[in-house]
Amino acid sequence: MLTWPINGTSSQMQSSWLITWGLGLSIRVGAGSDNVPNSVELGCLLAKSVDENETLPEKDRAMRMSDAALSAVTGSSKRDLDEFVKRLHEKLNDFKGSTT
Repeated sequence: MLTWPINGTSSQMQSSWLITWGLGLSIRVGAGSDNVPNSVELGCLLAKSVDENETLPEKDRAMRMSDAALSAVTGSSKRDLDEFVKRLHEKLNDFKGSTT
């Protein structure tokens, strides 16, 4: 991931700082509209960031973070909630059956 926050008064700078230096998930290529990166260097960084054979620490961390986020979607909290809803549904059906 490459970041280039343009507007210093918005959350762009804070978000860029967090994912670049706080989490180490991206490479900052510029900051502000007056700080335009060299187009050749930017092109090289972009090519490296999307090349499957290129290893970058930021790319590796971003992939691990992505995997963790995806596994959380089907993690234990979701399974527990699904089980809870299933049991509530069963109890409701039992209750409806006992009142008829």
